[in-house]
Amino acid sequence: MLENVSWGVFLKLLGFGLACYYGVVVIRYFRSDVSGFLLNRKRAGRADMLGKNTNERNSSMDNLSTLLAEIDPELMANAGTKAELIQLLRQKTGRYGLPDSNAARKILLNHLLLAAKAGQVDLKKEDLLALFNTLPN
Repeated sequence: MLENVSWGVFLKLLGFGLACYYGVVVIRYFRSDVSGFLLNRKRAGRADMLGKNTNERNSSMDNLSTLLAEIDPELMANAGTKAELIQLLRQKTGRYGLPDSNAARKILLNHLLLAAKAGQVDLKKEDLLALFNTLPN
């Protein structure tokens, strides 16, 4: 039976099978990376059409994501009391600055409240708003 299958047909089927296999692996394990890559490519195309304002928003969101990525591990490890947490937040936001848009600030506020609750720190929305008001933009 296998005598009737030529090497060309075998290699085509092998290539098709490998392409399907790696397609499933990429979709299964790297979906967020691929979608992020495609979204960044779309944003780059739109940035040329929309101009400078979009680049400023993207940099604000990049600063927000960098700030959140740096705060999260330290928040869970070092946040013992509310005063220590506020001091840590003051240092980190002083380094990266607060986001410009109100939506990004709201995201940051909600994220910090959830992280404080997970770390069992008694932090209230008013404490964070007071911190945000004392920091320069």
